[in-house]
Amino acid sequence: MNMKLKDIEDAITEDYAAFSCRAKLQPIQGEGGRVRPPTYAAKENGKEHSYAYYQRRIKGESITCVDLDSIPSQANRIEDCFQQLIDEGLLKIPHLQMIIPVPGRTAIKVTSLNAPHRTSDSHFWSGKVEGTTFFKSEVGQDLVKASPRDASALLKYGPLSIVLGCWNSGPKGSGSHQSKFERCLTSEIIAVNPEISKQTAIRLDPFVENDPTKPLYKPKNPDDGLYVLDPSKAEVEKGKPVLVGSDSSKKEKGRPSNVVLGSIISTPSVHVNGITADYYEHHAVLSLTALKRSQFPSLSKEEQTLAWTYLAALGVCGAVLMQHAGYHLRTGTDLLPVEPLTWVLKSKSPKDPEKVFEVSKEDALGILKEVSDLMVKSNIPWRPEPLDVSPTDDHTELVSATFGASEPETTLAAE
Repeated sequence: MNMKLKDIEDAITEDYAAFSCRAKLQPIQGEGGRVRPPTYAAKENGKEHSYAYYQRRIKGESITCVDLDSIPSQANRIEDCFQQLIDEGLLKIPHLQMIIPVPGRTAIKVTSLNAPHRTSDSHFWSGKVEGTTFFKSEVGQDLVKASPRDASALLKYGPLSIVLGCWNSGPKGSGSHQSKFERCLTSEIIAVNPEISKQTAIRLDPFVENDPTKPLYKPKNPDDGLYVLDPSKAEVEKGKPVLVGSDSSKKEKGRPSNVVLGSIISTPSVHVNGITADYYEHHAVLSLTALKRSQFPSLSKEEQTLAWTYLAALGVCGAVLMQHAGYHLRTGTDLLPVEPLTWVLKSKSPKDPEKVFEVSKEDALGILKEVSDLMVKSNIPWRPEPLDVSPTDDHTELVSATFGASEPETTLAAE
């Protein structure tokens, strides 16, 4: 059956444990298609990088698995989905935002949906609210005092920090209680029983040979380009013309490869390039037990139930939006569900039957908008409009120096 707002309300009032979704996926190429997990800088078995392998107990056996998309990465994808709808004017969610002007390019917008630490991020702590230093402002003081025992400030200014978790680690002197909000919504994609795939890395350059008759020199005049062939036009060091290349590089100085010219052909054993696996799974859990640990002591019982219902709807909607945005994880890693995406409501008691729901993107957005309207009509302190935090001149200069006149790439924070 399709999920309705009342289903979430009943889950809260009847003290259910969690909503969960477990879906099998396959590569878009079909069974046996190769996918590419994220790599991590960790020396293992003599390699400079590694995938995140670990063991899981599946049907009584220890099975090797690998992370295709981690819990923090999935949280970032959920925030990206919400941010896009907010930018398009299709949705309103309380959040902080800072507009940073950068000369010669589009201004940068930092929000608590794309900042690494959500409402606890130092972009905001370094700013000002209506001319007052952030952590000395009324908003800042409310946020630094927020804790699971009284999460009212996060509900008002950044509810996704409750759903996806945050650590209120304000800077020294801010008065922060250092409170941690555990994740209520966790989501991950795994590969089960993977096999390593290897591939040659080839770059063919038909225009420049690898061993030219003349070495390449570092130009004395930057206007001469990446290199010069005439040593008289080269930069001089200790009386000798300087060859292109770095002392720390393994490449022989003076070769075209130092300026990314020429062909490169390597052996398959050197380059690990993805995996194949028995199957892939997406696991998502919205823990209602964890969610209800965030308390709102100033609210009535009915208002607190509405607040929890709103947070639960936010979690379900975020996960559903991410699912319906498609499973493109990175270059060469596109997955498709092989079965309908269903959500299961699980009780704390094994005697109670599970409830199964189908949730479309339209259903999820409709539920969230319906409960948001109820929040607006209630007496709960909650502001759907973003709260503007102004950057200081120094912070503007710092960010401007980072980006200069170029457009930044959109990346997923690793948290």
